[in-house]
Amino acid sequence: MNYSRRNFVKAAGTGIVLTAVGGDAVFRATAAPLALPAPMTHEKAAFIVNGKLHVAEYEARTTLWEVIAMKLGMTGTNRSCNRASCGACSVLVDGMPVYSCHTLATEAAGKKILTIEGVGDEKNLHPLQRIGHARVAADCGFCTAGWVVTAKALLDKNVDPSEDQVKAALAGHICRCSAYPNIIRTVIDSAAVLRDAKAKIETAPDSIQHIKMPMVRDYSTFGGHQAGDEVHEAGKVTKKWQGYPPENLNVIGQSIPALPEVSIPRFTGKAQYASRVWFRDLLYAKFLTSPHPHATIKSLDTSAAEKMPGVAKILTYRNAPPVGPRPPGADVLPEPLPTELSLQGEVVAIVVAETEDLAEDAVAAIAVEYDVHPFASTLKDAMAPGAPDLRGGKGNLLRHPGAPAKFPNATWAREQGDLETGFAEADIVKEFTYQFAGGVSVPIQPSGCVAKWEGDKLTFWGMGQGIYPARTALAASLGIEPSRIRFINKYNGCTFGSARQAAERFYPLIAHLAKVTGRPVKVMLPKDQELAQLRIKPETHAKFKVGMKKDGRITALEHEVFVSVGDVESGGHASAPGNAANQFELYTSQVPHWRTLWSAYRTNAPRPGPSRSYYQQETKWSWEILIDELAEAASLDPVQFRLMHITRPKQGDTRYPY
Repeated sequence: MNYSRRNFVKAAGTGIVLTAVGGDAVFRATAAPLALPAPMTHEKAAFIVNGKLHVAEYEARTTLWEVIAMKLGMTGTNRSCNRASCGACSVLVDGMPVYSCHTLATEAAGKKILTIEGVGDEKNLHPLQRIGHARVAADCGFCTAGWVVTAKALLDKNVDPSEDQVKAALAGHICRCSAYPNIIRTVIDSAAVLRDAKAKIETAPDSIQHIKMPMVRDYSTFGGHQAGDEVHEAGKVTKKWQGYPPENLNVIGQSIPALPEVSIPRFTGKAQYASRVWFRDLLYAKFLTSPHPHATIKSLDTSAAEKMPGVAKILTYRNAPPVGPRPPGADVLPEPLPTELSLQGEVVAIVVAETEDLAEDAVAAIAVEYDVHPFASTLKDAMAPGAPDLRGGKGNLLRHPGAPAKFPNATWAREQGDLETGFAEADIVKEFTYQFAGGVSVPIQPSGCVAKWEGDKLTFWGMGQGIYPARTALAASLGIEPSRIRFINKYNGCTFGSARQAAERFYPLIAHLAKVTGRPVKVMLPKDQELAQLRIKPETHAKFKVGMKKDGRITALEHEVFVSVGDVESGGHASAPGNAANQFELYTSQVPHWRTLWSAYRTNAPRPGPSRSYYQQETKWSWEILIDELAEAASLDPVQFRLMHITRPKQGDTRYPY
């Protein structure tokens, strides 16, 4: 039959009508009324995990990862992106790798599931784990559990894979530390061992490039390398220990794995990241965030959300405790739950509930009305005439108290000599502008923490590059002695500095929620919310005006930097005089006339901070491009041009303390 119109199926009430329109006739069939069953909302099912039978009750929307990690407490499988994109949460279901963060638990019910705990343990390591440790195939180790089980699935079916087959099998995995070559070699070597248990695996580096350098440099990059065998620093004399190349250290050119007690837990799923901490009575926190770049909370109603199933506590600006004094030198930030919201993604409320899903239900039930304000998310917008007022009438430019009055448009300034004289002496004058849009270092471990009180003692699992400074800051915020806090931070999934500060801002509130609920509380930010909280490399514009002689000697240099600082009022290199000095000194120690001006502008953009350095690469790259362009203008080799201007401390000169 040739239909002249599209067939269609229509559900109406409890019946279904199928209408087919042909060239000659109309056919109609009516199904008997159906009594549809009530939708499934909860389920109780059995799971065979690592050869053992487990029974769990869960909601129909619950993921397999939630059953494994939250219901059964098998925390070896990490969850990172929660978007089925990174592979960290991979497990095997009937031998097939799946993303457990996006596989419904009901899909795996009754099936055989393999997690990292079932691959091998310290006493019986699988070749993937043993060789992975020897080959240093894990750096932070957060992605390791996922790729190991996927690699095992490959080797279970193909014990002699090619390199391309290994790459194809692991294509769905992201290693944020970029250990890919060692991961691939680990899988290839493990296959060889599985084929022949006596196979000898050499873990020497795949390639070595030996670059010979002189024993002592006669120039300095602020590292104290001067002529002779002594270093003179701030009046102190130190014998040099380093030679180039190092000899008899038995390190260079060797493949040396990390300490097994540190490395092997990464391969067995036992490395205790904060995101792996679990208790049977754990509460889970979820954030409600602002959808606007700049707004004020006009009204906030949590009454419906407070009545939602499983909700233990809701925190807003109304009942959040004040965050105590910050350590000296820390950025001046708004309270973690402010009423004026200066960023799309700023936190409005925190809900803690029995599960993440229930917490998200309550977040969705919170009614918020916003007064939306004009915003300036870029430097161009913040610096424009008539720009939105982001600092209550004080202007968007941050002015440091020590900034010279002669530079009203700068946050801080430094100068030497006389620029007019320097430019008058120059044979060549060039101007350059470089713009950096900003950059975000996204960790693979979600920003988060866990807080658990026992009486007046707090155990806190955090993330970052330290323990005692974070503990001290947390204690000050809570108004208690640091000795009452046990701060645990043993493993990190490449925090880059940015994730640490994103998490630390909410440490006091998570600890407070654990205190008032009487139960441990955990938060793991999803990536969309984490991106708003991460400290970033900010948008930066750098301008140069340079005068130099025909032989390339610089006679005058004017340097201006404009930086977006979000809602940070102080702190950081852009607003603290001297902190960015090393941006200027490498190539200007012999320039007689120079000036550097730094201008930090308030914006409705993410806050800057330590993100694989602090205002370093985003400004230094402009210097390196500048030097290349000046070398070209002077018809000099770029390396020769750099050596002509690089800092060269004199013997015994104490002006250079580094």
